[in-house]
Parts: sequence; C-alpha cells; structure tokens
Amino acid sequence: AAKAVPGFLEALLPTQVEVGWQPVAMLRGITLGVGVAVMFGLRPLFDVLRVPPVRVMRRDADPLPVGRLVAAVLFAVLVIGVMTTATLQSGSVVRGVLFGFGLIVATAILALGAWIVVRFVGTVPRDFGGVALRHGLAALARPGSGTLGAVVALGLGVLTVLGMYLIQKSLSAQLEADLPADAPTAFLIDIQPDQWQGVKDILFDADADAVDSVEVVIARLQSINGVPVADLVPDRGEESGDRRWVLTREQRLTSMETLPADNIIIDGSLWSDPSRAEVSVEQDFAQDMGVTTGDTVIFNVQGVPLELLVSSIRTVEWERFSINFFLVVEPGVLDNAPRYRIATARLAPSSELPVQDRLAAGYPNVTMLRIRELLEKIVAVLEQVGFGVRFLGAFTVLAGIAILAGAISAGAVRRGHQVALYKTLGMTRAQVASVFAVEYALIGLVAGLLGTVGGVVLAFAVVRFGFEIAWTWLP
Repeated sequence: AAKAVPGFLEALLPTQVEVGWQPVAMLRGITLGVGVAVMFGLRPLFDVLRVPPVRVMRRDADPLPVGRLVAAVLFAVLVIGVMTTATLQSGSVVRGVLFGFGLIVATAILALGAWIVVRFVGTVPRDFGGVALRHGLAALARPGSGTLGAVVALGLGVLTVLGMYLIQKSLSAQLEADLPADAPTAFLIDIQPDQWQGVKDILFDADADAVDSVEVVIARLQSINGVPVADLVPDRGEESGDRRWVLTREQRLTSMETLPADNIIIDGSLWSDPSRAEVSVEQDFAQDMGVTTGDTVIFNVQGVPLELLVSSIRTVEWERFSINFFLVVEPGVLDNAPRYRIATARLAPSSELPVQDRLAAGYPNVTMLRIRELLEKIVAVLEQVGFGVRFLGAFTVLAGIAILAGAISAGAVRRGHQVALYKTLGMTRAQVASVFAVEYALIGLVAGLLGTVGGVVLAFAVVRFGFEIAWTWLP
C-alpha cells in the first residue's frame, strides 16, 4: 500500500513522492497489530483456560462458563484498549473516545440487525422455494453458524467504504457547485495604492468582468472591553484552536459605506452612532472573539490604537467567493492608516495566463490566485484521498471474508457430517453447493444492507453536522 501512494499523488504535487525505509513506522504498525489482536483475543484466550482436562476423553465436555464479572472486566479492557489505541493514533483524546463509542455503536447495531434476521429466519415457514433456498435459510439460523460475526465484520467493511465514498462525493459536489456562474475567477492581493490604476488597465484590456476592489488595513487586536488580549487568549488545547486563532491572528480591516448584498445584519444596525467609530463583525468571528453589539474593541494599527464600537453582527455567504471580511469599519475611520488593495475579477479561461504574465512583469509584488484552477485541484485531491480511503477500507471487507472463512473452517467436521447426510438423503453435489451458496449469499446480503444503512447514516452525520454542507442522495 505504501508503495502505491506515490502513484496516487504524482499528478497532484509538483514534486516526486518517494516512500523510504521507515523502521519506526513499521515497528509502530507491528505493535498496533499485535496489541489489537491481543485485546480482541482476550476473551477466547480466557475461554481456553477454562477448558476442562476431561475434554481429552470426552469431546462433549463443555468449557466452564465465564462469570459475569470476568466478562464485564474483559469487555471494559477491550473498550479502553480500543479508545487508547485510537487516541494514540489520532493524537486526540476526544477523537479517540468518539471513535471508540462510534465503533461500539456500529458493532452493536450490526450485531442487533444480524440477531433479528437470524431470529426471523428461524421462525419463517419454509414451505416455499426450492430445496437450496429452504435448507440455506435453515443453515443461516442454526446454532454455531457464525452468522453474527460474519455479518458484523462484513457490515463494518461496507459501512467504512461506502461512508467514506459518500463523504468524498458530497465534498466534491459541494466544491463544484460553490462557484456560482457570476463568481470571480481570479483574486489579486497586495496591490499598492499607486499600482491600482495600472492593474485595473491590465484587467480591462483582457475584457475582465465584475472587477471589484477594496482597501485593506493590517492591525492586531489589543483589547476587548478594556481587557488585554493576552488575558483573553485560552491555554493551548484542542477546543481552544479557533478562539486562539481569532484573538492572535493578524487582523484585516476594510471600510464600506454599504455592505455587499450577501451580508445580512442579524443584530444591531450599521453606522448608527455618530459619536463613535464603529465596526461590523461577522457572526462566527464575533462568537469566537467573544463580542456582541455594544462591546468596545481596540486594534493596534502599526503602533496607533484604534477604538471601535461593535455596532452590528452580520452573516456572510462565503460560498459566493466575492470580497468579504470578518471586520468592516465605518467609512472614514481608516483614511489615514497604511493600506494596500485586493481585487477580484471574472476572466475568460484563455485570458487568465496572459493576465498573470503581464502582472508578473509589471507588478511582481501582486499575487494572482486563479480560483477555477484551485477548485479543480481541490476536487482532484478529494477524489484521490477518497480513493485511498476506500482502498484501505477494502481491507476491512477482506477481514470480514477471512472471518467468514474461519467460521467455515472451524465447523469443517460438522459440515462434513452435514454434507454426508445431504447426500444420504439423495442430494447431488450441485444441490449441496447450492445450499451453501444460498446461506453465504444471505449473509452477504444482510451485511451489505446493514452496512449500507450505516454508511449512509455516517456520511449524512459527517456532511450535515461536521462539514455543515448540503446533503445529496446518491442511490
């Protein structure tokens, strides 16, 4: 698998990817495999210790039953072991615990579904269909058939592969749909004030449409309601990432008389206090900052403090790719501050490279970002990542097949007796094979159905509540 990774990435990265000798990674993988095997093997290993010596003489002597306390302890050790392993792999206690609970829930649902199917098959009348169907249904519900383990293993594989596929498809579709027909196709940044006319002439010479530009002032957040930012920044931790970023980042301020059409005021009003300099804050940014309307914030603009009243909170449609800011300051307040410009434009695909070449030659400090090309590259990366996840998830399906094969091998002697009985009753080899084929096809059908439902539920939860994007049915 590692050797195949460079082949997936060579079309996406500007440099060649090579997989070298990684003994630490290999040792970690071996340790992980052995640890997981031991954790899941504790119960059967404990059962082996309970096998009575008399079994040497009497094959029908059953092992001594495991007490409920011992069974509960073994289950707790397994759960803690899985969560610990997931935590070490992900580097996050929260993600490790969530993975552990998710795995338990998925396994429990698959096991419950398999149990319901087995009970239903055991009670359904078998006076329909041919001999193969009737005996295949009976074999599916017989004790010791291994149906439960096979359905859980195969179902988890289907759940993983299908869930990742649907998530990847939803992300790709969202990215492709997020560029409206009237959206800009190029962003230009770091335009100096005296360069804007020349840059604008280059754009118009290329028949650019929807050219828009605003001035930007760089600042640092100094205090909120008189409390210094240093006292507001939370300690480093997984849950503090967004707030730390918002409070410590380099802030970009702009001024607008009227907000873009995709900005909607949800609290307060725009430029409502003639006696105070005001700022409008985007909703999510305001939540991370910890400010509401009426609060006072002070920014440091190259050593000069700038006090602003938070007069409104607004929502922004970032998906439109138009020029938008977290912080919009009242016009006139930033007139004396050092600034630069950013601009957007919609260019024909054939004009993008010539415009980029002219900008590089005449204004080398100006950076042009081609949005169309970036989106296409992101979609390609998502498709490759999705393929890689499905490729690795396929090993879970193979593991399920191996478990099914192990269950068959474990009952080989009983199967031999069953085949002999079938033949004694007059079945041909083809009929015996048909009985077994029906049984295992039904196991695969049940695992496929349960895994598919689980994969759809998983993908829906991640897409709607994790990425907060629209869900698309892909039957």
